[in-house]
Amino acid sequence: PAVKLQKNDGGGFPCHFDNAGPPSKRALTCVAYVGKRPGVLDDDDGGALRVFPFLRRAATMKPRRNRFVLLRADATLHAVDLWRRNGAARYAASFWFRGFGTNARGGVATGGSRRRRGPV
Repeated sequence: PAVKLQKNDGGGFPCHFDNAGPPSKRALTCVAYVGKRPGVLDDDDGGALRVFPFLRRAATMKPRRNRFVLLRADATLHAVDLWRRNGAARYAASFWFRGFGTNARGGVATGGSRRRRGPV
């Protein structure tokens, strides 16, 4: 897997997919929130992960220590709210796992043909 460790004391991430198409093979994203102390976050602290499932209500998850979130990298639109907590950082470890056949030629994400060939 690919791994990213991040300390965030400001900023956020706009809506995105972790796999926007070829040549990426990312199939699964795991975000682990880590830190030195458990924090009870207020709504004003920010840093929440927002997930936008297709045709469903958005879900919001606050960045609490020892929380793990799993997402389909190629199918889950998500964003991270601005982190506004003064004097404290938001720590996260992101892991991306490759999938066999993810963005394979002829797949849905690549616009390949699904027509049946030969006699019906």
